Amino acid sequence: MVIGHASGIAASLRPGTPPWIAPGTIAACNLFGSLIAGRLADKLPPGPLLAAFALATTVALAGLAAFGTDYGLFVCLGLIGFSYGGTIAAYPAVIAKLFGMQESARVYARVTTAWGSAGLTGPWFAGVLFHWRGDYQGALLAAAAFRVLSFIAVMVLFRRGGGPAHDLP
Repeated sequence: MVIGHASGIAASLRPGTPPWIAPGTIAACNLFGSLIAGRLADKLPPGPLLAAFALATTVALAGLAAFGTDYGLFVCLGLIGFSYGGTIAAYPAVIAKLFGMQESARVYARVTTAWGSAGLTGPWFAGVLFHWRGDYQGALLAAAAFRVLSFIAVMVLFRRGGGPAHDLP
């Protein structure tokens, strides 16, 4: 949602912001997040790693809603980009580690289907909220709430520490 609406969010929170700066900030930080997370996925337990990215995104989304009119805009967009890049890199590695290479394609197909569904509905929903409210505050807070649900799901799935609480069918 934030990636698709980055220019609009920046223009809404800080009028006069050049339209390329917000997506550029996200893209640059996304690159660093993916590079770092790829290494971390090999060294850290998967539950805390995925939970950290979900929590960081939640904080950044709430921060955009609360402090985005100041320089918090770029810090929060950068953290969102970093966390998104980290999530993109970590999930395939975590799934392969947890389910083995034989099952990883089947499991990751489910993850990417859900991810794609959210990628279609999230920006649309944000646009509806923007037109309804006239600003992005509601969309940012709704996205933060959904990210809290992601954090909770990761915590429940990995409640025993290292691996999933149960196998997927």
